[in-house]
Amino acid sequence: MPNTSRPLRLIIYAVVALAAAALLWVVFGTLRSGIALWHAVHELPEWLQYVVLALIAIVVVLGVWFGWRLLHPRRRKRAPVAAPTREQVDQRVARLNQQRADTAQLQTELEELDRRARSEELYVAVFGEISAGKSSLIKALVPNSAAQSDVLGGTTRAITHYRGTLESGIDLTFADVPGTHEAMGNAREQLARDE
Repeated sequence: MPNTSRPLRLIIYAVVALAAAALLWVVFGTLRSGIALWHAVHELPEWLQYVVLALIAIVVVLGVWFGWRLLHPRRRKRAPVAAPTREQVDQRVARLNQQRADTAQLQTELEELDRRARSEELYVAVFGEISAGKSSLIKALVPNSAAQSDVLGGTTRAITHYRGTLESGIDLTFADVPGTHEAMGNAREQLARDE
C-alpha cells in the first residue's frame, strides 16, 4: 500500500529548504552590503566618516524606536466618566416611564440602593470565579458567619448577606455571591453580577 503522506512531506521539505536558502541569501547579501559600506566609509575623510556613522546610528535608533512603538502601542488615556447623580437617574427613569417602558425592576433596585444608603453601612460583594475562595474569605473576615464552602465548585447558589465588624471597628455587610464561569451557571452568574 503506497504511503500517501510521503508526497506531502516532500513538499513541506522543499518549502522549508527554499525558505532556508532565501534566508541565507538575505543574510549574505546584508553582510556583503555592510562590508562594502564599511570599506566605503573608511575611504572618506575622517570628519565625513563621523557624519556618516552618526546618520547610520540615528537610522538604527529610529528603526528600533519605531519597532518598539509598533509592538508596544501607547494606551490612550480615557477621560474619566463621572457617575450619574441620583437626580439624573430619576430623570432617566421618568423619561422611560413616559415612553411606557417597564421600569419596575429599576424602581426596585433604586429602592434597595436608597435603603442601603440610609443605613450608612458598607456593602461589599465578594465576586469572582467559581471555587476562588469567596466564601472562605467571608468566613475569615466574619468568623461567626455560616458561609458554606466546599472543595467542589458551585456551593454558593444564592446571594447571602453576612454582617461583620472589622478590627478597625467598621461595620460591613458582605454579600456572598455565586461564582462566575460555572458550567450551566449562567443564571447564578447574572444574579452575582446584579448584586
